[in-house]
Amino acid sequence: MGQVVHFELSVPRPEEAAAFYSAVFGWSAQKLPDPVKYWQLCPSAEGGARGIPGGIVQSKTGAARVSITVEVDSLEEVVAKVTRHGGVLVTEPRSVPGYGVHVLCRDPQGCFFALLEPGSK
Repeated sequence: MGQVVHFELSVPRPEEAAAFYSAVFGWSAQKLPDPVKYWQLCPSAEGGARGIPGGIVQSKTGAARVSITVEVDSLEEVVAKVTRHGGVLVTEPRSVPGYGVHVLCRDPQGCFFALLEPGSK
């Protein structure tokens, strides 16, 4: 429980970010079909070792931010801890087909993070 399983970059110019991370680190960046403005990032190191998968999304506010997704055994239990310790839910829990149930949160200092309770693996 509590392992980071995904990261997301929210940026004003996602095409440029995809090109940057591909050129600098050799990560593959695949654009999902329109109308979604989302690029899947697949970090990999030399020798075939894989990193944490991620994504790039166009910022709705124009500001850049990074968020992480943490896999949890019980979304209900961890959401209770988030709110008990001063965090807030930004979205309601929603099902993500093929992955599980996901909710976006914000910590007491304003950092975004997501929780994912996986579906059947």
